[in-house]
Amino acid sequence: MTSRLRADASRHWGQTKLAFGVDLNGRFDLQAEDVTIDFDTSGAQTEESSFTTIEDARRLDAGLYVSADWAATRVVSLGGGLRYDRVRSTNQDRALIRDGLYVALDPWGSNLFDLTPLHPTEG
Repeated sequence: MTSRLRADASRHWGQTKLAFGVDLNGRFDLQAEDVTIDFDTSGAQTEESSFTTIEDARRLDAGLYVSADWAATRVVSLGGGLRYDRVRSTNQDRALIRDGLYVALDPWGSNLFDLTPLHPTEG
C-alpha cells in the first residue's frame, strides 16, 4: 500500500514570492520472496526452493521545503530554496534513517530546482 500527502502554500511580499510546504510519503506491507530453481544438464528442473526475504517492511519519507523568487527588475529575477528530507526504512524491526539538507540557487528565477546536498547523513 502506498500513501502520499503534499501540502504547500505561497505568499507574495512586494517583489518576492515565498513558497513553503511539506511532502509525506509512505509504503507499507512490503514483501519479497527469493526463489531458486535448479536444472540438470538436459534442462529439466530438479529442485525449487523459496524463502521470504522481506516479511513486513515499510518506508516513510518526510520533506520540508521553502523557496523564494525575487523579481529584481522586469527582466532579472533570482530564486533559491532549502529542503530537508528524512527517510526511514524498516524491515523486521531494523530501521535505517537517512537525513539530508539540500540547497538550490537559480539566478534566472526559472524554477529549475536542482538540489545539491549540503549535509546528507545516514544513521
